[in-house]
Amino acid sequence: KKKITENEDGLEIETGFARLTEVVNEGQTSFSSLLSTQKIMKINYHKEGVTLDTSLMKSTEDTQLEYDIDVFLDPNEKIHIQGDFSILTELNGEVEIGYIPPRISLCEITYEIDQSLNLSADIKLIDLNYENEVDLVSVYFQPIIAFISGVPLVLVPELEIAVGIETEVHCDVYTDIN
Repeated sequence: KKKITENEDGLEIETGFARLTEVVNEGQTSFSSLLSTQKIMKINYHKEGVTLDTSLMKSTEDTQLEYDIDVFLDPNEKIHIQGDFSILTELNGEVEIGYIPPRISLCEITYEIDQSLNLSADIKLIDLNYENEVDLVSVYFQPIIAFISGVPLVLVPELEIAVGIETEVHCDVYTDIN
């Protein structure tokens, strides 16, 4: 969708989104980015009792995300998780466009995670078979911009953190009479 109108300030051009292969015939790009505390744009907490240490956001060095967790996973407060968690993710990618007609010939995104987990759970059994997963926090990072033949390729990383509990209890009784 394109629209060009003229007004007293000059020309006004409205455009819409286009597929990458509609504007690039051939090219390649690569990117690498650390998803560190300094690159956080927004944090959405889904559960009370989860905090992310933001004291180093203004640091010039990339630092890992450090969480303190003290949360009940269920409304009856029978599953209690507490401890700390840290993570630093490196995101790498490569995109190539080629062939006729133009198409993406390579799109590869890899990641490396350095994490530390120190959590403990206090569980009062609800029933003998129980499975539950709870979203804790969503973290949105600054966009990663890579150029392919002069056209910006924009990726907006999002990190979702959830915790899950799965329990299964078995009890077998055997008797033998001789």
